[in-house]
Amino acid sequence: MAPLFVRLWEQADVATEPGRVKRIRSRHVGSLSVRAITLLLEENPRTRVVVYQAADGTTQERLQELAHRIARGTVDGPARVRHLRAAT
Repeated sequence: MAPLFVRLWEQADVATEPGRVKRIRSRHVGSLSVRAITLLLEENPRTRVVVYQAADGTTQERLQELAHRIARGTVDGPARVRHLRAAT
């Protein structure tokens, strides 16, 4: 990680924008509703981290199924996924 980001993160010098729900259509698991949460570095607001969380239980189940399919190598498509882990 970039040293500036690590330092600001450890200082809790990070602000969040209100999350909004995005709808995504996956050809592998169907419709997904995810909440996009953007973290802004107050020292440099042009630097941001976007985290997507399941907005409902159905989406959580579908994302878990998608993660399992990716891990098994049964998902094809243009995106190359090297590592996907569930949030704890």
